[in-house]
Amino acid sequence: MRPPSSPLGRAVPLALALVLFTSAAALAHPYVHGGEAPVDSLASLTLDLAHGCTTDDGHDHGEGGEPTTDVSLEVPPEMRIVEVPEVDGWEVALERAADGRVEVVTWTATTAQEPAPAFPLDVVLDGEPGTELYLRVFQACDDLSYRWVGTPDAPAEDPAVRLTVTAADPDRPAPPPAEAPAEDGPDDAAPENDQPRTDEDAVDTDDPAEQPPAEDATDESEEVEEPDAVEGAPIVTTEPETSPVLWLFVGLVVAALVIALILALRRRPPAAAAPEGELDDGDRP
Repeated sequence: MRPPSSPLGRAVPLALALVLFTSAAALAHPYVHGGEAPVDSLASLTLDLAHGCTTDDGHDHGEGGEPTTDVSLEVPPEMRIVEVPEVDGWEVALERAADGRVEVVTWTATTAQEPAPAFPLDVVLDGEPGTELYLRVFQACDDLSYRWVGTPDAPAEDPAVRLTVTAADPDRPAPPPAEAPAEDGPDDAAPENDQPRTDEDAVDTDDPAEQPPAEDATDESEEVEEPDAVEGAPIVTTEPETSPVLWLFVGLVVAALVIALILALRRRPPAAAAPEGELDDGDRP
């Protein structure tokens, strides 16, 4: 006759089965190797997807039958991406905010991949040791996709990847933040639409409100104050304009001189006649 088993003997197999089941369930979800990273330090993480996609319903995704084609990681505010190393067979794309911070990292397969890709990341974490961060991960295959987004504050069918913040590592200090990428500035040449309007481009309209404001006409008769000479500036002299009154005065003076000369010549006495003895033989009778 078989002796009855003790309660302790029955509990050990049950506990071992529970541990194995829990470990298998944990490995069925994406995770970060080690599950923790130091704060204010250069941390090298590895995001492991654990499996591809499967047609099974429920939470037990198993090993997955379809290769993963795309993976996206939403970077939480407490995480700063320093570098995303290259992975053979995958292309990486970074989506940045206006300040240059990486918000989303996306890996896209360029060739057929095995069901469980893993991606390295170099990051810097903020926060207090003991804080738990949740990384939202999106996994896509040819016909299926998963959204690993569940958190304690926002539960979902598939949980997000959990990462525990630990004390700083003095051997791996955090590098300074990289400068934000420069935004495209406006072209040096202004577009045609921004060119100033000219009188030829003005459009006539009957609406006074649409008429361009008339420029203030400057009265030429008003005396314009010239600016004071700036010390050290060259002095420019201009020839004074000749007044018409001056030319009239000069003409009158010249006319008066001509008239005086003519009168002087008319008042000159006639030449005296030659004496009779001095007449030439041809002039004698």
